[in-house]
Amino acid sequence: VRIWIDSPVGERYREVVGNVDELGGKVSSEIQLRLPLHRDDDDQQVLVRVDFDDARAMVKNWGLDLSQVKGKLLVTQDTIVAEQLDAKFFGDPVSISINTEAPGGNTVVNVNGLLESANLLKRLPDKIAQYVEGKSDWQIRLVIAPETAPDQQPYLQITAASKLGNTQIALPQPFAKSGPDSARFSADISFFPEQIEFTANLGPEIRSRGDLLLVNEQEFELNSLELAFAAELEPLKRGGLILHGFAEQISIDDWIDVFKGSGVTSPALLKAANLKFDRVFAFNHVLENVQFDLRQTDEQRFLGEIESSIASGRFTVPNQISAKNPLRVNLEYLRLDKQEQEAGYASLLPGDLVDFRLDSLALVFHDMLFNDVTIEVRQAGNELHVDNLSMRRDEILLSSKAHWEYDPGSKSHLSSVDLSFKGPGFGQAISGLGFGESINGGRVDFNGRFNWPASLLAFELENLAGCLLYTSDAADDDYTV
Repeated sequence: VRIWIDSPVGERYREVVGNVDELGGKVSSEIQLRLPLHRDDDDQQVLVRVDFDDARAMVKNWGLDLSQVKGKLLVTQDTIVAEQLDAKFFGDPVSISINTEAPGGNTVVNVNGLLESANLLKRLPDKIAQYVEGKSDWQIRLVIAPETAPDQQPYLQITAASKLGNTQIALPQPFAKSGPDSARFSADISFFPEQIEFTANLGPEIRSRGDLLLVNEQEFELNSLELAFAAELEPLKRGGLILHGFAEQISIDDWIDVFKGSGVTSPALLKAANLKFDRVFAFNHVLENVQFDLRQTDEQRFLGEIESSIASGRFTVPNQISAKNPLRVNLEYLRLDKQEQEAGYASLLPGDLVDFRLDSLALVFHDMLFNDVTIEVRQAGNELHVDNLSMRRDEILLSSKAHWEYDPGSKSHLSSVDLSFKGPGFGQAISGLGFGESINGGRVDFNGRFNWPASLLAFELENLAGCLLYTSDAADDDYTV
């Protein structure tokens, strides 16, 4: 095959075959040449018959692995034709036909077969492709440009389509798909010497577009990706990751697990997100009627807004979050339900959180309303420090500091908090926390230190241990517990 490509007949296919990493197997050929005897006679003819017998080819750039190639190929100076070649694509049988559309024009390769769908995702990271399983009927079309094609045209175009019957996609919604269901998938990929451009659609509502740039002789790196959910792709393509549109539901918890497993840790590619959801599952909470907007203002930070049943407000996300440059959240309101708290927070670890400062005008917690809430948090490995937590409940001012430590060896938690309450009507203010009406009336100056063997937000009143000093000017008594 190399000899054929290096000959004048194979010159127009060198750009494509130059990407092939491995060529081998048994190939026999017959070459017929008709050369003119006069300069004015341009009736030069070349006819090459190539007979493949268990040949093979691998192209890592395209995610292609063909073996056991058998059949006949007919090549002239202007055309290349093969009515049927049989081969194995990553071990699955395929049928291949080749035809040049017009003398000196594009050469079209059609591939059909029942293929393992994950093998068509070789350009994606392995840890993402692992979520695809099952075989489906695939139709693949390759268009090879002639040597005379303009430079701005791709030298190779690949179109792939399938209904994905019996292929399961184990990614979270909105990409999830059970095996027996059908969901039309189509993709168009254009190869240039230093760039790969692509579009892809999954079902009637998910559309994507992007490109990869050459970073060395054989490796391409994702440069841009736009994902549109139940929306059209934007007219102008921008660099980076762009997300927009509407989906019924999404699970942030499940997607966090996917990204942890993929090895993707840097947000540098993300440029903007403008999304709407009926339901969002996040940290065992359910947010309804969610509108989410995020945009990169410069290379240092993102600005975002969220509107939902649980929270409403704005936030700023630095590219590199640290104690000196934390995530900042400014909310109009935040609602935390007791049942959701008990179900979800116990599974959190200190390492799951980041340095942040949260300010909220209102917080609904255990059916109680707090105002002017401020929380400042520092994360340090298996420890979490709450440097400041302050809020008002009626005329009571609460201020505190907390510490949470996790031991991976014993999988045990230890949390502690220093609390301070000041103001009138203390008993009524804390009645929703389970103390009953044991403390009533008067003005209070309450200081206490508590600890419990659980995560910071998974405390139970009966597990608290510590001491407090309570002074009430109404009863004219001091209590130490």
